[in-house]
Amino acid sequence: MSEGITKEDKEYVEAVFGCPSHIYYGHSERSVFAGEVNGSYTFSDQYGYTELLPVEDEDNVFQIVVTGYMNPSMPLVRYHTDDYAVIDEDGNVTIDGWRKSDHYIYGRNGERLSTIAMSYQQEIFENILNYQMVQEEYGKITMVIEGIRTLQEEEREKIEAYITKRLYRLVDVEFKYDKVQMTPGGKYKRIIQNTNV
Repeated sequence: MSEGITKEDKEYVEAVFGCPSHIYYGHSERSVFAGEVNGSYTFSDQYGYTELLPVEDEDNVFQIVVTGYMNPSMPLVRYHTDDYAVIDEDGNVTIDGWRKSDHYIYGRNGERLSTIAMSYQQEIFENILNYQMVQEEYGKITMVIEGIRTLQEEEREKIEAYITKRLYRLVDVEFKYDKVQMTPGGKYKRIIQNTNV
């Protein structure tokens, strides 16, 4: 079992442990493997053949498509993953381990709002075990919170104010205290996007 990690999460782990960390990317299907060094990933040619196909209307974004070498009885050939590579102008490769549409919340008028810039290392989140944003319609999200304990009204107000500000006041936030949803494969997703965008 593995999960994606944001740059912010990586920096937080390094600050806590006081040492550098390295990220590896791969699938349980054993068709692709990449290692990250100095902020850029390199795909292993010994593990499988990796193609990066340009994504329409997304500059420098490529869908990761793989053919594996490790399963001769039933190899995956040109398997289109739900993962994306972003290549900057210096040739550095980062990997986006979630569907691109699931990185966004949509405002009242259909504005696409990225949540990547949100910092969840703020003190106001210290009593939250896990969280997830669920969107069923434009301009509204349900923030599902799995708390260490029940949050006080003042704590909820601070969290709502922070998230609303970060989403440019274009989204109303409702809170629900429950366990977060997992994918059928047992993966955690920060955003459940159900607006059929």
